[in-house]
Amino acid sequence: APVYLSFPHFHKADPKLLEAVEGLKPDPALHETYFKIQP
Repeated sequence: APVYLSFPHFHKADPKLLEAVEGLKPDPALHETYFKIQP
């Protein structure tokens, strides 16, 4: 089954998504995610 992921508040998403939903304020300091993978 397909899986769709997004950052909170559509951080790094197409700006059209932000225009379609009120109250979204993406902030990289708060909404960016990273994975640390160690061997």
